[in-house]
Amino acid sequence: MWQKIENLIKSREALLSLLLISLALLYIPFKVTSYGWMPGDDAKRHSAFATVNKEWSDIVVIKPEYSSDHNPGWHSILRVVHKMGADKTNLLRFSFIGLFLLVNFTGLFVAPKPVAWLAAFFTLLITEPGILSRLLLGRPYLFSFAVTLVLLKIWSDTDLKLKTSTKLIISTLLITLAVWIHGSWYLFFLIPFAFFLAGFNKISLQLSACIVAGTLLGALLTGDFIAFFNYHIFATLDIFNEKTFNWLLVTEFRAGNVPFIWLLPVIPIIFWLVKNNKYKLSSLLSDPVFMLILLNWMLGIMTVRFWVDWGLPALMYWLSLRISDVIDSTDIFKQPRIKYGLMLFLLASTVFLATNDGGGRYSRSVFDQPIDFSEERLKGWAPEADGIVYSNQMGVFYNHFHAYPEAPWKYILGFESALMPDEDRKILRNIGYNFGRTEEFLPWINKMRPGDRMILYGNLKDVPNTEWIQGSRFCWIGRKTASATANITTPPTSDTP
Repeated sequence: MWQKIENLIKSREALLSLLLISLALLYIPFKVTSYGWMPGDDAKRHSAFATVNKEWSDIVVIKPEYSSDHNPGWHSILRVVHKMGADKTNLLRFSFIGLFLLVNFTGLFVAPKPVAWLAAFFTLLITEPGILSRLLLGRPYLFSFAVTLVLLKIWSDTDLKLKTSTKLIISTLLITLAVWIHGSWYLFFLIPFAFFLAGFNKISLQLSACIVAGTLLGALLTGDFIAFFNYHIFATLDIFNEKTFNWLLVTEFRAGNVPFIWLLPVIPIIFWLVKNNKYKLSSLLSDPVFMLILLNWMLGIMTVRFWVDWGLPALMYWLSLRISDVIDSTDIFKQPRIKYGLMLFLLASTVFLATNDGGGRYSRSVFDQPIDFSEERLKGWAPEADGIVYSNQMGVFYNHFHAYPEAPWKYILGFESALMPDEDRKILRNIGYNFGRTEEFLPWINKMRPGDRMILYGNLKDVPNTEWIQGSRFCWIGRKTASATANITTPPTSDTP
């Protein structure tokens, strides 16, 4: 039977394989949406921002020097899609489905075989479970993820017959787009540094030149050259120069406990290839892709973003290369029963691993809904025009800005605490340092005007001159009582060491 199947599809086997894998990858994000799941952070604010004609200073209380749009390319793309009829919810779907598919179809393009990319994806799903959540976040860093795959392909694949001038042009154009869409241009220098560590000094210099040129061109595309660099340099320095505990930073800026689990499939693959004279151990130290993996694994120990945003793309590409080598060097994979059986196993297992709702990992998100201020019981509880929403959780901003992008109020905490006024940032850190103790919220409560509101995941029942109501399943709204005065005494607060 298996031989008959092979004879039937042999002339179109590669095309059929690509078609089946593409359908599986297409199915994954659409199946995830069927649970009601949506990305919970930056994808929401990007999609909402693209539907309004506002600056960030109109939306969050922000230091004036950081009010520029630092993802102008991505917002320009979303605005085009919005003008085509997509509302903020469909923009959100477009973001996470589109970018998930961009990364994976780029992977199918750069991998020697489509099945090798699928096998690499499957391997990471069982050894690096965080890879799936990163690929479904719908944030513009995924464009840089895809660009990284292409850069590694054209500069490390010796079988790819491209002129150096062509490589330089392609690299510069891709980096220009990545800088315009995503920003974080300085992180691209990790790639030429990996080539330098692998001994490819000339390529390292050429790639560095492409990054410099692409960064300048991308900054020019933003329309605000100076403000773009000011944000990406000084806001980044503000984040990492803050004297606070690492665990108070957002997750991707914290130190990472990066495990060695990814070595479990890597070591057997290397052993197999070395044993069959298809690979040399010494090749690892002259492999720029593997050097990029090691470099970002090391950096990820201090800041996990290096590993999840730059180490994992390199690992996926490297695995696809080596898995392809294993397939080519093993006669057993030429048997129809083994070849097609494993293909079906990979397809089904990858889809099941990516789409199962174990523990409610997708469906639970439907419970964290924004407050519906149109409810009759909440009449008068919405923040007023020019009011400020005080909260110590970014989730409050993401959910409510996406729900009310046109709202005339602002948020004290938006998408990055480093952008807050210093006084408010200190209050936020004291709240975190003291695990949300009521006393630490009093400086904000004392500042609240009649039109301001405090929205928290919980409530502060014992605060004088305030009243609270449950706005949604998890969120409570607090406001000053009509008789409240501005002379509430603020008890001493603990300074963050």
